[in-house]
Amino acid sequence: MALDQYEKLAKNYDTRWEKFTQKSLLQVMGLLPQDLNGKNIIDIGCGTGTLILEILSRYPNAGSLHGVDISPKMLKQARNKLQGVPNSNKVVLTQQIGDIIDLPHKTFDIVICSNTFHYFNNPTVKLREFKRLLKKEGLLILEDYSKKGIFARYFEGII
Repeated sequence: MALDQYEKLAKNYDTRWEKFTQKSLLQVMGLLPQDLNGKNIIDIGCGTGTLILEILSRYPNAGSLHGVDISPKMLKQARNKLQGVPNSNKVVLTQQIGDIIDLPHKTFDIVICSNTFHYFNNPTVKLREFKRLLKKEGLLILEDYSKKGIFARYFEGII
């Protein structure tokens, strides 16, 4: 999906895709370690910040939380959602366009990419970038659907 499409969807994204987002959120949350004390986490394609908000509320002792997204309007929704939330000062949200993320090597204990990977034009380059961002014993959580099936093609058409 193109940037302009996400810009148009941003304001109503959470209500429009609530069931799908919640299902994905449960999948990702189930893959996180039980102890995130001091762990630095990045959410690639964070959208409106739903996952970041959930991690922040369930794991108040987590380290920094960084969200990157292509869409400024999605990031605006995320910022609005995080206003007044305890520990939201640990969250950094930035716009990132392209395969390379403008952050230092080996910064994160956990890299999460949920329902975004299928949009990347250079998946191999993106996986290398995830590896670059991860600390030596880091964890990559990659949750997505395949575009190959009939349901996925129909779903993409609806989006």
